[in-house]
Amino acid sequence: MSRLAQASGSVAIGLPDPISPPSVVDSSLRLRREIAVFTCICIVGLAVGFPSFFPAVHNWDESTWIIVGQSAVDGHLPGEVAWDLKPPLVFWWFGAAIELSGRSIPGIRFLGFLWLALSAYTLYRVALSIRSSRLGAYLAAMIVIVAGYAFALHVSTERLALLPLTGAMLVLGSQRLSRYSLFLGGFLVGAACMFRLNLGYLGIVVGAFLCFQAPYSSPKAFLLGALRIGSYFSSGVLLAVVLCFLPYLLMGRSDLPLEFFEGAIAYSDQQLSFNNVIEIFASSYSVIGVTLWSAATAGAWMIWRRWNDLSPEERFSWSLYGAFAIGSFLSIVLTGPFYRHYFLQLVPSLAIFAAAIFIPPKKSSHSWAASGAKLALSSALIAAILQISYSGWGTITDRLIANEPLSSGPAYAIADFIRGQGLKNYTLFVLDRHTLVYWLLNRYPPTRLSTHPSALAKPSERLTVEPKSRTTKDALTNVFLQKPTFVVLGGRAAGLRGDAEAQNFLRNKLNMDYTLIGTKRGAQIFRRKASLAIKDRDSGP
Repeated sequence: MSRLAQASGSVAIGLPDPISPPSVVDSSLRLRREIAVFTCICIVGLAVGFPSFFPAVHNWDESTWIIVGQSAVDGHLPGEVAWDLKPPLVFWWFGAAIELSGRSIPGIRFLGFLWLALSAYTLYRVALSIRSSRLGAYLAAMIVIVAGYAFALHVSTERLALLPLTGAMLVLGSQRLSRYSLFLGGFLVGAACMFRLNLGYLGIVVGAFLCFQAPYSSPKAFLLGALRIGSYFSSGVLLAVVLCFLPYLLMGRSDLPLEFFEGAIAYSDQQLSFNNVIEIFASSYSVIGVTLWSAATAGAWMIWRRWNDLSPEERFSWSLYGAFAIGSFLSIVLTGPFYRHYFLQLVPSLAIFAAAIFIPPKKSSHSWAASGAKLALSSALIAAILQISYSGWGTITDRLIANEPLSSGPAYAIADFIRGQGLKNYTLFVLDRHTLVYWLLNRYPPTRLSTHPSALAKPSERLTVEPKSRTTKDALTNVFLQKPTFVVLGGRAAGLRGDAEAQNFLRNKLNMDYTLIGTKRGAQIFRRKASLAIKDRDSGP
C-alpha cells in the first residue's frame, strides 16, 4: 500500500493513532525526560565547544557574516554597505545574534552552539520516530554535536542549515504525507537553502523522491498525484525564499538578492571539480569522520539485511533519509571546491543511519555483531570528544592561570592599536584574515567588494559586484580612491601572491601614501601620511 493513500495528500498511511490521550502524569514525565536529553546534549556540546567561544577569529568567513549582519542591525539591507555571496538568511541570523548577544563574540558563538544543540535534539527525535532505540537516537545526536565542532569551530553556514534540515527530516519522515507536512517540509528545506544555497540540489532530490510516492493505479493518476505532491512541497520551498527576499522587494532593491544568486552561481561554475568526491573522504579522515562513515555503512547494511522485516512506514522513512544523504552529497560535489566544514551537510543523514546499528536484531545470532558495533561507536565518540576538547581546554586553563582574558586574538590587538591612535573620524582597509577589526571598531569596509578581501581577487565576484573592475588591481584602485586612513596588511593578503600587477600596485600605494606605524601579531598597520590626511580633510565635503 502506498505511503500516500490519496493523491490529494489529505489521507495517508502514517503512525498509528493513540488509543487514548496521555495522562498529565505521562506528559510531565515525558517533558522531564526530553529536558534531560537536551541537557545532556548541551553538556557534551559545551565540553567540546566551549573553548571555541573566545578566539576572535576562527574563519574569516564568519567575520564577514558578522559585518554584514551588523549592517542589518544598523538599518541597512544586507548587501548595501557590506557584501558576501551567501543567501540573506545568513545575515538576518547574524544580525539577530548580534542583538541578542550584545555585540559579543562569545555571545554569538554561544547562540551558534544552542542552534547546533537544537539540531542534534531534532535528529534525536528523528531517530526515535523510526523505532530506533533511545540509546541509538541519543548517540546520533551526539554525533551531530561533536561533528559540529570537529569540522567547524566557527558558526558556519553549514551549521546554521542543520536545524531546518533536521526539521525537514522529522516532518517528512515521521508524519503522514499530508498537504501540511509536505508544505512544512518544503518550507524547512527552503530555509536550509537560504543558509546554504547549494542545498538546492538536496531539495530537488528529496522533492523528486516524494513525488514518486504518489499512488499508482494508472499513469494518469500517478502523474496527477505526483504533481500535487510536488506543488505542495515546492510551494513551501518557494515561500521560504520569498520571505527572505521580501524586505528587498519592499525597499525596491531587488538587484541585491540577484547579486547573491549571480555571485554564487558564477563562483560555483568556475570552481566545479569532480575531485570533490575524493576530497570529501580525504578531509573526513579523522576519528569522528572515520567513525561516522563506518557506523553509517554498518547501519545501512543492517537495514538492507532486515528490509523484508520492516513496515511500509519504516521503509519509506529509511528511503527518505537515503534521499537526504544523496541530495547532501550532490550539493557538495556539484557546487565548487570542497572545504572541510562542508562535510557538516552530510552529518545528519549519516548519523541517522549510524543509529540503525542500535535497532535490536531480529535474530539473536547477530547480537554479537550489533554489540561490537555499539561498543566501537561509543568508544570512538568518546575519543573524538577528548581529541577535540583537549587543546582548547588547555588554552583556557593556561590563560586563567596567567590571569589573562579568555577573549584573545590578533583582531583585538589590532583594534586596540588603531583605537589608541586617538582619531574619531577615520576609515580603514583590512587586507588580511582579521577583518573582524571592522566590527570591533564600528566601521565598514571602504567598498562592498572588499568586505571579504579574497573577493577582490575572484573574477566571479568582481563581475557581480563591480563589473568595471576587470582585474584585482582595478578593485584595489576603487578601495584606495576612498582614501582609507589605516591599512592593515597581513601575511594572507587576499590571495594576491600570484598577481604581480596587484602586488606592485599595493606596494607602490603604501610606499607613496602611507607610513608603517606598527606591527601586531604579524599584521602590519599603515597610516595615511599626515600631509595627505590634511589635504583630504581640507578637500572634503
